[in-house]
Amino acid sequence: MTTRSERDRISRFRRSLTDFFRSVKPQPSASQEEECPSSNLPDSQHTSSKRKASASAPSSPLSYRFKRKRPVLTLPSSPSPTSAKAVEPTSTPSGPLLFPPPSSTPPSSVSRETVVLPPTPSHFTQTFDEESDSSLGSRSDRSRSVSSESINSLASSGSPWVSGPRERRQDVADAKRVLKTIEELKSGTYAVKKGGPGGKYLIERTLHYRGYQKLWEELRKEAHKELLKYVEKEWFRFDYIPRPCKGSKQFVIHMPSVFHEGMVGGFNTEIVKWLSDIQTGTLCTVQSTKDETMKAATKIRPVTAATVRRAGPHGGRMEPDLSFVYEGCTIADLVVEVAWSQRKLKLPERAKRFIDLKKGRIRTVVGLNMIDIYRGGRGATFSVWRAQHVGNNWIRTAVVENQSFLDENGQAVKDCSLHLSLKDFICEEQEHLQKPFEDVPLEIPSTKLYDLYRQAFIVHVLGKAEEEMDEVLENADAAVKEMLRAKKMIQEQKVKDPRNRTVMEKKDLAEVWRVISKVEDNVNKMKHTIGGVEEKMKKVDEKLEIVERKKVEVEKRVAEFETEMAEMREEAEKMVEAEEANEEESSEPEHITSEKSVAEAPESGTPRATQPPPSSPRTPEKSRRYRLRSMRLTPKR
Repeated sequence: MTTRSERDRISRFRRSLTDFFRSVKPQPSASQEEECPSSNLPDSQHTSSKRKASASAPSSPLSYRFKRKRPVLTLPSSPSPTSAKAVEPTSTPSGPLLFPPPSSTPPSSVSRETVVLPPTPSHFTQTFDEESDSSLGSRSDRSRSVSSESINSLASSGSPWVSGPRERRQDVADAKRVLKTIEELKSGTYAVKKGGPGGKYLIERTLHYRGYQKLWEELRKEAHKELLKYVEKEWFRFDYIPRPCKGSKQFVIHMPSVFHEGMVGGFNTEIVKWLSDIQTGTLCTVQSTKDETMKAATKIRPVTAATVRRAGPHGGRMEPDLSFVYEGCTIADLVVEVAWSQRKLKLPERAKRFIDLKKGRIRTVVGLNMIDIYRGGRGATFSVWRAQHVGNNWIRTAVVENQSFLDENGQAVKDCSLHLSLKDFICEEQEHLQKPFEDVPLEIPSTKLYDLYRQAFIVHVLGKAEEEMDEVLENADAAVKEMLRAKKMIQEQKVKDPRNRTVMEKKDLAEVWRVISKVEDNVNKMKHTIGGVEEKMKKVDEKLEIVERKKVEVEKRVAEFETEMAEMREEAEKMVEAEEANEEESSEPEHITSEKSVAEAPESGTPRATQPPPSSPRTPEKSRRYRLRSMRLTPKR
């Protein structure tokens, strides 16, 4: 505890310090007043509160802070750097100057030197595609994948993509997964996962370029020789896009569909018929170019298994649904895509990639959007894109986009047609080499597109209905086998008790009820499937006789099955466990007698209540079992 004299001495010391600071207070110049008009101390910054003040500075109104002497680093407009000058601190012979005297120069007058840093050259500069990030995939996909579309990208420059051991292990795992999927497709054991992005007709897998290389290394091994033949077949269609759009994956397998193939086949038939009319001169109106026009039409042929590849170290591949190639052209000139189980944003993206992959050599892309029908609706649209040369690049230009040819009720839209011409089927290089010919127009009205849709839809719906009915018959056969097994079990092991009930062992009775429950579930599924078949058949006007006969056969089979199930359930309700029957028989009072003892009671003259129960070789054993069981179940006291 401090004394009074000590407190007075401290107070006098504080007052002397305050007087000292007031005496050495410098007068700011005019320039300083303009720079800091709100401060009456040299280059000070007032601390309005204790929160803003530093931990070492006093919180009194007289406290101030010196401006920093550290040089400010800025980038000049000129590339030539300026050397920095060191600022020497002001000192006295006796030591460093802690507080500036009145005659000293204020801290604000110390000249500031600007330190210039030369621009650092970047060794990691690269250009990306002109596509936005939202259309090129997630950040993780962009970080691992390499663009195959940019000329100045890492892929096209030939520099190797550096990846760590973790990425390499993941690529190997992805390749093995794709290989397993192909093996399951070949053996027919692939199970379709519901809720996938492409439904049951598109199988998407993540597979970066190193994994894609690893996949082909595995396929070329002797152990996978048969699998390689399966992949190289024409009907096995798959796309590999190293840098897919957002929400998609690199490796996509296209599964065949009745409706999809029906639309593609119908569209192909319509174009081939139009080309035949040109070859015969029926549609030629200009006599001077008739021969050249007919000759040009004979050089166009349809291709259903074309593969569009991208040249380069990391090039991808795409397989269109239908393409037409002109003689002398190295790639398809017109491409037809039918979007049946794909998303809406994917069809324009595929058209862009077709045009970009071959730098405009694919001249026209026709897209039929049937996604609404796949989802249960009735509407459909078509689009036409053409390649356009702008500067040094080829871009996709929409001639017609999302033109409806089927309304929401599935009817043809009036005054709507798909327009093409003969030049759409000839690449630009060959067009300049040909002699003048007539650009014969092709018009496919919405009514014709409706007929193509209707025919493909009928075959698709009835085909699905037939598949489901075959599935019902298979389930019925399997259920019949289960029922026969349960009936055989009942016939072999059942024992009748005095109450005319079927007595079975506990585990056997549980197995019978399990079979009955399983068969009933199968019956309910079959009835539900038949209801779905009826709904599908209502969507089409025409009825196929084969499908109708099979439907009647299935309904009759299910009805017979339900009758057998009802009889089996009625018999199962009379079953009882052997142990339960023994307990019930042993728990009966002794004066309760059987019908035989009651009938003999009057003759013997013995009262009815005292008649003993009929003797049975099993009675003592049952009583003894029940007595021992009762002793085991009696709680201890």
